Amino acid sequence: MLRWIEGHLARSVLIALAVAFLIYEVSALGFAYSADAFVTTDVVVVAPEVAGRILALPVRENDRVAPGAPLLTIEPTPYRLALASAAASLELAKRQQDLGVEAVEEAEAGIASAQAVAADAGAVLDRERSLLRSADVAEQRVDDARRDLAVAEANLRRATAAALSAQRAVQVRAAEVGVAAAARDRSQYELDRTQLLAPAGGRIAAFEARIGHWLEAGQAVMALVTDANWHVVANVTERHLGRIAVGQRAWVMLGSDPWRPHAGRVRSIAPAIARSDAPAGVMPYVPPQTDWVRLPRRFPVEIEVPGLAADIPAFRGGNARVVILH
Repeated sequence: MLRWIEGHLARSVLIALAVAFLIYEVSALGFAYSADAFVTTDVVVVAPEVAGRILALPVRENDRVAPGAPLLTIEPTPYRLALASAAASLELAKRQQDLGVEAVEEAEAGIASAQAVAADAGAVLDRERSLLRSADVAEQRVDDARRDLAVAEANLRRATAAALSAQRAVQVRAAEVGVAAAARDRSQYELDRTQLLAPAGGRIAAFEARIGHWLEAGQAVMALVTDANWHVVANVTERHLGRIAVGQRAWVMLGSDPWRPHAGRVRSIAPAIARSDAPAGVMPYVPPQTDWVRLPRRFPVEIEVPGLAADIPAFRGGNARVVILH
């Protein structure tokens, strides 16, 4: 056998390559292997909604925090003053609204008075006309009564217009109260946001913020690596996708826990990837080459490993190797 191989070296190499290729192709029917895998979990980027100087920073790098735990406090004094000013403006608007309501009541009383005067003037005019027909009074008295009625009716119209104007003023005051109340609520909201609380349980990643630093609204301060959703993402070549299904068993070896296989199961398979990394989109992009070798297209497959990070040492972004059994 060895003599035949020595005499047919080129043919032996070709046969060995063919056998290796056949084994590789057949193995794809039974399992999928990926060394392009990594550990990940949800990460929440913490950023303040208001600007200000950091007053307190009770957490440090790698601290474990519970949901709702304080992460940092921004100097609240300016926001307390703004809240006090907004509350005072609201109280002033309410007082002005009360004055407007009183003005409406006064205008309505003026209408009642003008109506009474107009009714009396009308009665006098009717009486004078009756006396004029019997020649008991001079025509001048009828003219005077007619003039008094016209004046009374004009006063009634003026009182009605004043009441309408007072009612509109009350509506304006009510709108001002609404605006002032919204400003007060906004000030209260901003004051409440001077203390940043942990949105979930997890560990604090490295950060550079320190007490006294100035922060702008929306400026990222630190990252919270949450305890939820730890899993492994394996970039699997597309030739395996047709035989991978959710729920299939997988074996995972972590870079942080080498040579110890951990059982897991396929949780999800990406139905699509982006063909380009520009512009950034919502679909994952897996580079199709390394330094100089162009690779087949790969699709992210999520592997759920029970006890990951809780019982198995794991770090977000760490390397992993995955074997998925078909």
